[in-house]
Amino acid sequence: MKMKGVDYPHPLLHIGGDDYINCSFDITVDEEQTGIKDSNIVISTSYLLDCNGLNEMITAGTAKVIIIIQSVALSYRRVFYFEERSLRGKFTVPKDCVSDKLEIIGYIIAAKSIKSFSLLEHNPDYYRGVTFSIRKGDILARSTQKDIPIDDSELDKPISSIFDIAEKSDMDMMIYPEFEDDKIRINIIPEMYNTYYQLREYNNGAYRRALAGLVVLPVLTEAIDKMIGNIQCDEASKDMRMFDWRWYRAINKKLRELNIDLENYSDPSISLASKLLGDVVHDALLTFKLVIDDETSGEEKIRIGRDD
Repeated sequence: MKMKGVDYPHPLLHIGGDDYINCSFDITVDEEQTGIKDSNIVISTSYLLDCNGLNEMITAGTAKVIIIIQSVALSYRRVFYFEERSLRGKFTVPKDCVSDKLEIIGYIIAAKSIKSFSLLEHNPDYYRGVTFSIRKGDILARSTQKDIPIDDSELDKPISSIFDIAEKSDMDMMIYPEFEDDKIRINIIPEMYNTYYQLREYNNGAYRRALAGLVVLPVLTEAIDKMIGNIQCDEASKDMRMFDWRWYRAINKKLRELNIDLENYSDPSISLASKLLGDVVHDALLTFKLVIDDETSGEEKIRIGRDD
């Protein structure tokens, strides 16, 4: 009955606990229905409770399901109640009250005082024949904590914005990407770096799309491979940090907009990467063709002039 340093004087249903037998309680956040709307953050949540005794208490009105939403960075904390007989809820938080991330925890609390609290689901090894005095507001069940990153400024920008291209001289290779941060860092050697930025700014940025095909596309392909590997592997092998990195969330948001589910994805990653970049390979080839056509056209004019 101990969780994060807090002792409860009565049975508590929570993940990893053994106060209840064959019972569970947790909340989920619907990412597709959660987002920023005007000046607010709308959070769509639901809860799943597998415990007849607590379900009966909720139906009878002696217990309620709540969530606490907080942003530690700005000392924001508020309690929201699920409506009676509803397993889902949408809750609104002012955007200016939040920074960095939102932390969400679900609870089942007593809606009124109970003199002799005892349920059939209580572990008989601990609580056989034991009753508890419960006060209004006492916590009866606790969910796992769900974190929602809030600094999503990159999510509505083009996919190319999740990359940082940096010069790095102490490398044995020409290009080396790093993925373990909010942005994907593409390290390239000085000669390549200087050429890249010269071409990038040349002719009012006419070659930027072609450069994205040359430099960003292969790295984005590798990033998608990493996402697929992390999603499709067994739970014990997953790198849970990846789900919080901004580049991961930005790519995942674009994939949801395209109705692409990486959990069952089996096509080549490079095809998907090109699609996310707006079919950049096709645009790069057109750019090169235009350059060649301009040069060819210029040569023909010179030859014609000489013939005259």
